[in-house]
Amino acid sequence: MSYATAHALYSSVTDLPELVSDDELVSLPSRDIAAILDAVEAREQAGATRIQEKVDGCWCALHVGASGRILSATARSGLPLRMAVEWVDKGERHRRLGYRWGGWTIIGECEAGTKRAGERREQREQSGNYGPPPFHVFAVVAPNGDCYQGHRDVADLLYRMLPGANATSHWHRMRPVREPNPGESWRSFAERIFAEGGEGVILHDDGVLYRAKPVIDADRVVLKVVTEKDRNGTARPKALVGYCFCWGKRPQFRISQKVQVPRGTQRMLKRGTVVTVVSSHIDRKTGVVRHGRIAEIRQPEDKLATECRR
Repeated sequence: MSYATAHALYSSVTDLPELVSDDELVSLPSRDIAAILDAVEAREQAGATRIQEKVDGCWCALHVGASGRILSATARSGLPLRMAVEWVDKGERHRRLGYRWGGWTIIGECEAGTKRAGERREQREQSGNYGPPPFHVFAVVAPNGDCYQGHRDVADLLYRMLPGANATSHWHRMRPVREPNPGESWRSFAERIFAEGGEGVILHDDGVLYRAKPVIDADRVVLKVVTEKDRNGTARPKALVGYCFCWGKRPQFRISQKVQVPRGTQRMLKRGTVVTVVSSHIDRKTGVVRHGRIAEIRQPEDKLATECRR
């Protein structure tokens, strides 16, 4: 089952409209957490259905076979996700239980592919804790397309789907994405996520997913790397980055801006490389990420160049 057929709800995430200003600049100032909390609180009072933590990692779908094992791990693009390969073929063979899970899909975020995820893995392995990266589950999708969300439903399904799980196995690394505690307000939950250094929150409202986080990121394609002198006369590499504006049989790309290349990454930035540019503002008309900087280099299977839109 591919991502597209698993469930349309998770096909895209957009910025919370309340945090987009009239001049088409995405306004999420890095210091203005209060504005985000106000918007989250208002959405809850207006009847939005769910709020979850936004996990920083690689989107992934784990496809379960009739034997109860994971057959493949794919990215949003539909390509195999190399960062999640350690999850493939995991599981317990249960003749009486495994067959019923054939064709099910576990959708979530694999804690890999980012600087923070790498640091956490290094810390685990330094203490002798090896195994696949943590997998934060958004939803579990049945073969008929029924989508089970929410911490309680997801936890129950995972427990029944993975009956061999215990505190010493790798299954304790698969966990439902965090949601508010019983009785906890959305504002309090979001405030707790930010206080703990979390990336942000995802809101479910009328079949649409909205993200709210203090820093904006945009995926851009490296179209060329050039060398320019700075004001001190020192030659420094810069990347011309852009986005795909025509994604038909012959995709076409447009340069949006020039950003400085992080030290030690110039050889990794080839034409067609997808990078994540972070800032607090994006001009929706031009695609320019104001005062942007390259924060991550995306893996080809995780993000295709044609998926980078303005």
